[in-house]
Amino acid sequence: MLFHKAIQDGIAFNERLIILTATGEERWVMAGGKPIYENGEITKLLGTFQDIHDQVIAETMYDNIREVGLP
Repeated sequence: MLFHKAIQDGIAFNERLIILTATGEERWVMAGGKPIYENGEITKLLGTFQDIHDQVIAETMYDNIREVGLP
């Protein structure tokens, strides 16, 4: 859906997503992209994917510890 909106509506995006790898593993990624215009029309989509899985897991563990009230 993010790609379709970027291409159809010219909307840039920067979102955390869960992807499924070829081995069936779920991984958190940061996906960012923006449409590229040529002569007033969107002709390309420029973007990146960054593996943020370890960061998200660490944040989740930290949040869980704080909820329990541990220092």
